[in-house]
Amino acid sequence: MRALIDTSAIISLFRNDYKIISEIEKADEIFTSTLCAYEVYLGEAYSRLKGIRPKVNVTEFFDDIGIIDFTLDDARKSSEIKALLRTRGEEVNVLDILIASSAYRLELTVVTKDRDFQTISHCMDLDVILSL
Repeated sequence: MRALIDTSAIISLFRNDYKIISEIEKADEIFTSTLCAYEVYLGEAYSRLKGIRPKVNVTEFFDDIGIIDFTLDDARKSSEIKALLRTRGEEVNVLDILIASSAYRLELTVVTKDRDFQTISHCMDLDVILSL
């Protein structure tokens, strides 16, 4: 399995969540999105402003896994999914749609703790491992 680990999974990994670690260990290759990196760095920045020193070196973590950039094809697919969800009356975090579109393009399984990816997967052929 080739996996994209989303922000919730990364944070859970940093917290030594056994369920997430177990799912990630099954992957042959591990990736994340620049969008997930943004969310993790944002959390780190907020923590630093509050005087909390991060326990994990986030930059070193991102240096050790594949990083996926958001593309024009991802933008097109994301807009289609957002429109479809909106017509169904379903709202999810737009960043999750963008991340899912990159995973879809590269045929990656999304490992997450975020139910939004399950909702998104009903609109595209996207494998999601939801570890709650």
